[in-house]
Amino acid sequence: MKKVFCLALFCFLIGLAGCAEKNRLTTPLMTVAIDPVEKIEIAAGTDKELTAVVRDASGNIIDQPVVWSINDPGIGEFSSETSKNTTFTALAPGDAVITLTCFGISATVDVSVS
Repeated sequence: MKKVFCLALFCFLIGLAGCAEKNRLTTPLMTVAIDPVEKIEIAAGTDKELTAVVRDASGNIIDQPVVWSINDPGIGEFSSETSKNTTFTALAPGDAVITLTCFGISATVDVSVS
């Protein structure tokens, strides 16, 4: 009876370890960055190209869906809010923060429009 219990416990622990390994592998870690990474200073009525850079846990660039947003839409807008590459058009003077989000991971860059 003791051997059956030990065998059952062993199988349970192996199964539990297998589940943990499976979850770890199917949930890759990522980093998200905006290119350019430094503060953007731009004049109203002009454009700036922005690129989303998403990397996996190994540092490899990967293609994942992204969303661009700005905390003050009166300052500027994007040519596409869901493309890896977008054009930011400055609309009016002021300061704002541009955010890039991918699966809940975000990066930001400050923008100043003159």
